[in-house]
Amino acid sequence: MKTITQVLLLVSIVVVSSCRKRHVYPAPPIGKYELRSEFAENGQYDYPANNGNILSFTGNRIEMYDKTGLIDKGTFEVKYGEDESRGQVSLITISASVQKTAIYQLSSDTLKMITDAGNNFAGGGVKTYVKVN
Repeated sequence: MKTITQVLLLVSIVVVSSCRKRHVYPAPPIGKYELRSEFAENGQYDYPANNGNILSFTGNRIEMYDKTGLIDKGTFEVKYGEDESRGQVSLITISASVQKTAIYQLSSDTLKMITDAGNNFAGGGVKTYVKVN
């Protein structure tokens, strides 16, 4: 009987410890994404392909380009956060010349960054990027 009790106790400990929720991070963007549209308080603006406004993600590094070349670089971090109206969201914090945090949505080849005016983004809004080679 004593052996059965010890075995049950050991099995219980293993089961309880394996049920612990692992911390999972949202998928980070990888590769180059070109800005295709921007929606803000002044309406929507669509950008043509090959416009040069690129975000390049490698590991935890980010480089930002416009048609003239590299304009900023730094690091980024992704995590989950809470938004009053959306609930749990994926957040990206970019640490470059200015630190910026945005809600982001990543699906197949499209990256959307949703910001508000109080977050170091002029005016706030939604920027949509498409993955490029």
